[in-house]
Amino acid sequence: MQGRHIPYLVGGFMLLPYGFSLILWAFFLPGPKHGFDQAMSVAMFGASLPLVFWFFLANLGFISNSIAGENPFQHPASRWVRWTLTRLPALAVLIGIACVPYLLVNDEPPLLIPLPVLVALLVAWAIHRGEAARREEVRDSAGTTAARVSPLGRGLQEIWQVVLQALFLVPGIGWMLREAVQGRDEDRTFFSLNLALLTLLAVLIFGFQALFFAALACVPIAFLLILLLTLE
Repeated sequence: MQGRHIPYLVGGFMLLPYGFSLILWAFFLPGPKHGFDQAMSVAMFGASLPLVFWFFLANLGFISNSIAGENPFQHPASRWVRWTLTRLPALAVLIGIACVPYLLVNDEPPLLIPLPVLVALLVAWAIHRGEAARREEVRDSAGTTAARVSPLGRGLQEIWQVVLQALFLVPGIGWMLREAVQGRDEDRTFFSLNLALLTLLAVLIFGFQALFFAALACVPIAFLLILLLTLE
């Protein structure tokens, strides 16, 4: 598997706890949905989602391009990501238009019905300007990208060393982590087995909710792995 796909896999992994929570909240937890009990709130939230996805994919694309050894500000190397980014402005406009009949059915005040459309147009413009800024940055940084990335790499290396030394100072876990990082292959194997046993013990004691916390605990680890890959 090519390294440029790793950020998207990690990003999808990070969204899993939110996806599980959203499904439980929407379909299995009774009671009012605070913040989404008004049609206008739902419409405004939907109109802003394309901008959230653009930020998410654009930042993952920055990391992916860095891993692939390309200019980070170029369009992402993955074809499906480029396809998605180019269609987000149109998606925002479509969502804004779809909100109009939704608000009419829910008897919202006529003066407020155009608001989601205006927000959607603003989101589409923001995404368009963001992609234009990307192209300008690529043009301005031609021939100087390597010089700009090198100080960033040194800074990330220093941050990694500080974080690692801080983790080593944690009693118990820090000692195990030191053996996993600086020890032999069998030390890393025992470290992985200990983590698996601790996760199993947490599930037996606290139930399957412990899996959510285990997944969240893996998020900073995944970020550190991405930083290490970008430094190579």
